[in-house]
Amino acid sequence: MIQPQEGDNPVTLELRALAATVAIDSTPTGAILEVDGKPAGTTPLVLKTLVPGSSATLTFKKAGFHDAVARLAVPGPGKETALSQPLAVSEELARVRLVSDPSGAQVVQNGQLVPGMVTPCELLVEAGKTTHFMLTMPHKIPAMLAPLTPPRGADDIELSGKLVDGTTLHLRANVEARFRVAGAPHCQDVAAPFDCVVAPGQRVVDLIVAQAPRIARTVAVKQKDLEVKFELGYVEASGGKLVQISQGAAARRATFETGTRRVMVTGGEEGPHPATVVVRPGTTTIVN
Repeated sequence: MIQPQEGDNPVTLELRALAATVAIDSTPTGAILEVDGKPAGTTPLVLKTLVPGSSATLTFKKAGFHDAVARLAVPGPGKETALSQPLAVSEELARVRLVSDPSGAQVVQNGQLVPGMVTPCELLVEAGKTTHFMLTMPHKIPAMLAPLTPPRGADDIELSGKLVDGTTLHLRANVEARFRVAGAPHCQDVAAPFDCVVAPGQRVVDLIVAQAPRIARTVAVKQKDLEVKFELGYVEASGGKLVQISQGAAARRATFETGTRRVMVTGGEEGPHPATVVVRPGTTTIVN
């Protein structure tokens, strides 16, 4: 603010040009931007430091994509402009878009959950290599997508899956074990405890545990969630004998479901002979 005074009071005013505004983005976003070789930030961003009416060279860099270079004409003082730079996928990779019905499904890639990734989304995968995707959502039967072997540099691949309501089997065991659920490809060789969502119907649940005969249970799956719990214990043969597990397989210590069990003991002077034992949860019963 200038206060006029009596007499001769010369005043010199220095006028500065208004800044130019440049909005810069890339497809996909998240590229590192360099302006005339100097780091400027990550897209999307807005620059107000460029000299109005000048020109600048923009370089976009993002992992998995080719570097892109663009020439920018900076607008005049107080003016605005925008630039969006598409990025081409590197030949070693391919870009895949995943969608689901309903949306919001988590993505499992080659058996591993992709953190923070929900549909719809885009992922980069290795070209020429088969990748398996599964889409999951609570209380929905997972969607197993067809195996994908993308060509080099592909950027227009879209995979979709539909998730429908199902019933949750809460698979539990009191020892270290794994499960297989018949007719559920997403529940094969999974570690306990595990929640498996399946369609209603008859299901055979196999428990896989070391040194044990086949342990399986048939369950009737309806609309209500169901807990399938296995209680197991151990049977150990004394005096250098063995407990028969299956035809041609025996061990000194074997795993069985709890309850009264009829087992075959081999070795020793008396030769193979049956024995009745009571198997208790998590404990070892000695058999002669």
